[in-house]
Amino acid sequence: MGFSLTSPAPEKGDPTAKNRVWGFFGETQQSHRENRPQPKQPRQGNRLTTTKIALGRTYWPSRDPLGERGGLNLYAFVSNSPIMHLDVLGQEIKPCSDFDKTQVVGESTYGRTKEQNNKEIETNGCGSAGSRWVPDSFLGEVDFTPACNEHDRCYSTCGADKDDCDEALKNDMVKECEKIFPGWYNFDKRFSCKVLAHTSEIALELAGGGAFEEAQDAHCFWECCKAGK
Repeated sequence: MGFSLTSPAPEKGDPTAKNRVWGFFGETQQSHRENRPQPKQPRQGNRLTTTKIALGRTYWPSRDPLGERGGLNLYAFVSNSPIMHLDVLGQEIKPCSDFDKTQVVGESTYGRTKEQNNKEIETNGCGSAGSRWVPDSFLGEVDFTPACNEHDRCYSTCGADKDDCDEALKNDMVKECEKIFPGWYNFDKRFSCKVLAHTSEIALELAGGGAFEEAQDAHCFWECCKAGK
C-alpha cells in the first residue's frame, strides 16, 4: 500500500476517510509478486532423503532391513554412524565390488566395512566357537583364560588381522608359562607349556577361520551397496 503526501485532509462524512492514515491517503495497489503472501507448498516426500533428528541421532523413516545384525540403532542410516558419514541426497551407494564380503538381505545387498559397530563384545575364555583347540590351562597350573579373552576381543575388532590375533594369543600364553614356571628348575614344564602355546597358534591358523569371520560379521558395519556393474 502506498501513501500520497498531497492528498487533502479527510472531511467529515468523506467515504474515503477510512483509507487515510494519519492524514495520508492510502492508495490501494498491487505489490510485487515477491512481497505477496505465498500459498503453502506441498512437501515433497522423498523416502531416501527424509530424516528425523532426535537425541543426536539421524534416522531413516523406515527400519533397516538388515535388522539386529546392523547394530542396536535399527532406524539409523549411513551405517548407523551419522557423525562419521554424511549422505545428504541419499545417492552415494558404493558398488559391491568395493567390499571384501557381501550378503543379500531381502532385496538389498550389503557390504562388510572395516568400521566397528556398537554391538557389545562378549568374551568366554577359551571356549568360544572355533577356539576349542586352545586349552584353558596347562597342567591346571597355568590359566590361559585372560589370554583367550583378549583373543576374543581381537577377533571381534572390525578390520583386525587374523594372523596377528593368533600370534598375540600365542605370545600371551608364552608369557603366562614363563610367569608360572620361572628359573632353570622349571625348564621342562616351561618348555612343554610353550610348546602348547605354539601348537594352539597353529591349530587356530588351520581351524579358526570360521570363528574369525563370524566375529567380524557380527561386529563390523554393513553398508548398502549396488550389485552388478
